[in-house]
Amino acid sequence: MDTWGAPLPLAVLGGGITSALLAFGLGKAILRLRGAYFALATIGVNEAMRTFVANFKPFGGPTGIELQFSVYKQYGGAADALWLTYYGVIAISVFAVIFSYYIKTSKFGLGLMSIREDEDAAEVMGVITPETKTMAFVASAFLPGMLGVLFFFKNGNVEPADAFRLGFSIESLVMIMLGGQGTLLGPVIGALGYQRLRGFLLTSDAMIGSLPLKDFQLVIAGLLMLVIILFIPAGLVGWLRQKFAFLRRMCWGRKNILATH
Repeated sequence: MDTWGAPLPLAVLGGGITSALLAFGLGKAILRLRGAYFALATIGVNEAMRTFVANFKPFGGPTGIELQFSVYKQYGGAADALWLTYYGVIAISVFAVIFSYYIKTSKFGLGLMSIREDEDAAEVMGVITPETKTMAFVASAFLPGMLGVLFFFKNGNVEPADAFRLGFSIESLVMIMLGGQGTLLGPVIGALGYQRLRGFLLTSDAMIGSLPLKDFQLVIAGLLMLVIILFIPAGLVGWLRQKFAFLRRMCWGRKNILATH
């Protein structure tokens, strides 16, 4: 946008495509790993990419790239551009939920769920697990790549430290697990609940001993994840399904629909 004068929609689409292509290449390399090896590989890739970008001069090195104010003029100035970003995030978020629904109710989604339950059994039943996981990895990278463009468009600069925050990755997992992994509304509910908690912690004047409460943001996120894993592994949506029979019937009805594929 700054160098070539590309419009925001084209830049957003370019961010999604670039992320998807990177995910395809990385997926081919690391998605054959399982368990702890896969987790370590993803963390290693994040740190390796951060180091590469921070030392790559065409990307601005450790200081990153700064957008000129002239970029925002065609959108009515910085204030109007901020509202444009807000509505863009809402639109992509709604599309993400719809996109997730269609994946979950498709034959491809059924293959993903079989891999989640038992990868070896899925392979025996004919699911090509490396390719299926790679395509899921690509799909999960496309929309965040688009949102990343909006995030840095809002910030006005692109910094490696903001682009590769490991803490944000941990918080994203907490949101998903809090609401209920493998569900459509679970991540939405988890994100709303966690962001309310995060906002309270960041703005609270409360103290723990001599330390302000906001310094314990990631500590509380870690404790929250531990509580979820130990006591409500299905998340809030899973817990509600266990408590209310009509929600369980809706869940089983969806499974029967998927079985027809």
